[in-house]
Amino acid sequence: MVSNRLDSGEHLTGNTTMSESLREDMEEPEIIFIGAGINSLGAALAVAKEGWRVLVFDRNRTPGGAVRTMELTLPGFRHDIEAMNLSLFAGSPFYAEHREALAEKGLDLVVAEHSFGSLAADGRFLGIGTDLEANLRAIARFSKADAKAWKAWRTDYDRCSSVLFQILGSPAVRSGPLELVFGRNGDLPPNVATPLRGILLDSLRANLGRRFQSDVVQALIAAWAMHLDYAPDVPGGCWMPFLETNGDERNGIPIARGGSGNMIRAIVELVREHGGSVVNNQTVEQILFDKGRAADVRLAGGRELRSSCGVVASPASRPRRW
Repeated sequence: MVSNRLDSGEHLTGNTTMSESLREDMEEPEIIFIGAGINSLGAALAVAKEGWRVLVFDRNRTPGGAVRTMELTLPGFRHDIEAMNLSLFAGSPFYAEHREALAEKGLDLVVAEHSFGSLAADGRFLGIGTDLEANLRAIARFSKADAKAWKAWRTDYDRCSSVLFQILGSPAVRSGPLELVFGRNGDLPPNVATPLRGILLDSLRANLGRRFQSDVVQALIAAWAMHLDYAPDVPGGCWMPFLETNGDERNGIPIARGGSGNMIRAIVELVREHGGSVVNNQTVEQILFDKGRAADVRLAGGRELRSSCGVVASPASRPRRW
């Protein structure tokens, strides 16, 4: 039976402050991670599995960063107050590698087949699920031309998505990610290069305005860009809605049974299982450098800890440099 634990905080706050035993065990970790968001925890797990001694600090009461599940209204009612949609996580190499181990820790992903929608000003609703024909009928009630345009939107995704995922999965380079596609190694056929340029460079208003007639259909797609703070006229705002709407229509939206906090709880348990430590309620105020190398951290209150190999900082607001 899958556990429906309250949230990541309920089961992770105990004994995660800087206890005397932790001070002794982690006197000199090999790598210190600052921030216990999903990216930091995933990296810490990968390193811990290789036998490195890792220590993760987070200033909050619970780990997870923008992935948290909390009881906010009535007793027993759990709410994902930030990240809920786990599509990118579910499709990631990280999840493929750790799926069984995470399941053993209680992570169970379920799929919402009716995944997103939008209300029109006149009270009508446009919803998208995993049934393409039903979606086309729903869109046609707003614009028959847009039902046809939706098919083109899907076709462009089938042509371009593999290249777009290659960009998103590539390390940053000095020349910028577009060099990967449109530079000397980017011999793409026109039916890929043309729509992909629009997805990567256009604003939402420009790209969606060319494709769709109905304001409701445009808003349905454009809303996904707001998750990454792309306003309608910001260049490059199309890639997230392009991936999200197409991916969700094909696969639905994976969500964690019991809340997204269960994903964080499971990863933290794996980090600890491999000898790492995740410590909450500890603020790293400074990263200290030794001969140009990030070597130590200074916690609020003045305590300093040295790492023998390095410091990895991944919080939204970085600590001050020495």
